[in-house]
Amino acid sequence: MIEKIREEMYKKLEETASSHYDSYYFDLYGWAVLLQEHDRERFILEVSDDNWCSELTVTTYDSAKLSLLKAYILLLLHKHNDAAKAMLPSLKAFDILGVVSSDDFINIAMSKLNESDSFKKEVYSNINSQNASGPRNTYYDAALKIMIDTWSKYPLASKNGMKVKIIEYFGKDRFGKDKVSDSSVKRWIKINNLGPVKEVRPPIPFDLVTGS
Repeated sequence: MIEKIREEMYKKLEETASSHYDSYYFDLYGWAVLLQEHDRERFILEVSDDNWCSELTVTTYDSAKLSLLKAYILLLLHKHNDAAKAMLPSLKAFDILGVVSSDDFINIAMSKLNESDSFKKEVYSNINSQNASGPRNTYYDAALKIMIDTWSKYPLASKNGMKVKIIEYFGKDRFGKDKVSDSSVKRWIKINNLGPVKEVRPPIPFDLVTGS
């Protein structure tokens, strides 16, 4: 009986390890190849931090999965692509283990990389063509910073929940009208390509990160 279970487990591991590499890990490869050198060095420091994505480690299996993922990303960042490729069977074998799924690992990891300081500065300084034709809402910059910082801390927060909280945060003017409208928040989220790394049900609770 034990031998049969072990045989089935090995079979499942082999099937998992040999399929769908491009769904997660090849995306990371493509991302790393296109990096500029100064960004590459910055990301190496960021990923090497012991606390990077530590919130994903629910079980010991998750910890092992995160260690493998970090090693894979660091090999790509150091341009050791063949060594990184050799890790794929081990990475895929761990896809069936732990509490957090591998696609969530990848999505949240990429979210953290993309929401680094330089990425935020690029977003803040970007003049979107959709806004260029008219005056910008007084609260645009503040709202954008709050949304980016909040999604950085709560990557699974829903768009609708974010919209409601942003509108409530800025409140109403002396005529009782929302200072930040529903349509404005929707547009700001869309044009800046913001949102959760994955839609979840039911929505998770979260608080705005306002820096105050």
